[in-house]
Amino acid sequence: EKGVNYGKGLQLTNIIRDVPEDFANGRCYLPNAGETVAEVISATDPYLLQARQFLADGRAYAQELTNRRLRAASLLPAMLGEKTLDLLSEASAEQRLEKVKVSKQTVFVELAKSFL
Repeated sequence: EKGVNYGKGLQLTNIIRDVPEDFANGRCYLPNAGETVAEVISATDPYLLQARQFLADGRAYAQELTNRRLRAASLLPAMLGEKTLDLLSEASAEQRLEKVKVSKQTVFVELAKSFL
């Protein structure tokens, strides 16, 4: 169940992050979220919370792995997903119209942390 939730958390994070791009292409994967991209963006708070809960299951799943390299490889996407959710939570609706993503520096820092 934790592994399944982990996958859901990663997918939901990507869906939330990609709202402007998807909306511009005539798609919206968040049910009943609104008629305009601004409405959809402003309706993502419950989805942000759900994604965090799913990613927490992913962390728990990864922590149960005994092989250190496998644990780090499994943990890194959760850590990057959490950082992405942080950026989305902190960004204004206007900033969210641009693609929100973690920096390469953050990726390297989180990679190092995943082995600790």
